[in-house]
Amino acid sequence: PELLPGILLTHGATGIVGSKETGKSLISLEIQHSLLTGESLWGSIKPNMQVNKTVHFLAEHASRLLMGLYHRTKLSTTGRLRIYGPEQLGVMKLLVSNGIRREEAVNFYKKLAEGAGLVVFDPLAAFIQGQSAENDNSPMRNLVDTMVEIATSANAACLILAHQGKPLIFQGRTVKRGSYATRGASATEDAMSAVHYLDKLSG
Repeated sequence: PELLPGILLTHGATGIVGSKETGKSLISLEIQHSLLTGESLWGSIKPNMQVNKTVHFLAEHASRLLMGLYHRTKLSTTGRLRIYGPEQLGVMKLLVSNGIRREEAVNFYKKLAEGAGLVVFDPLAAFIQGQSAENDNSPMRNLVDTMVEIATSANAACLILAHQGKPLIFQGRTVKRGSYATRGASATEDAMSAVHYLDKLSG
């Protein structure tokens, strides 16, 4: 089942993966606006259902920056999009630390997610800490599974934004990966139900 045809699954984790400043957060805001209002995404993709509330967990930068981006796009104000940035998450921000799931933090996130139809985690790597954690399959799978659990506790869809790995350079040319392009451990993508790669096109 899909909340947005071809874009967002109702269950499991949907990933949007891109390099810095390709528009991952912007697209997530547009998706949330579409689900909250019932308006077609980009004027062409009609949501299969509306939701009463969305929750966006922002683990780096500040919530004011994301709200500024939302208002700059001139998307209509709904009052039902909740953004929790590092300043609100505080010491609870990390879901996995040194390979261990932080149960107190997980319960904190579940309370904030109550009543949501979509939960967004932005960006993936900022919710985990530990030596080489991002490149370790076990803690990264644990992290994605935990995010899905948080969303499922609210009966919500789960959208995870993640950074792409560094491009491969072969004979002086950049080679783009067709799969497993998410930065770090390959289990990250294995734990997600669907993954979209986001690229900038010149012009």
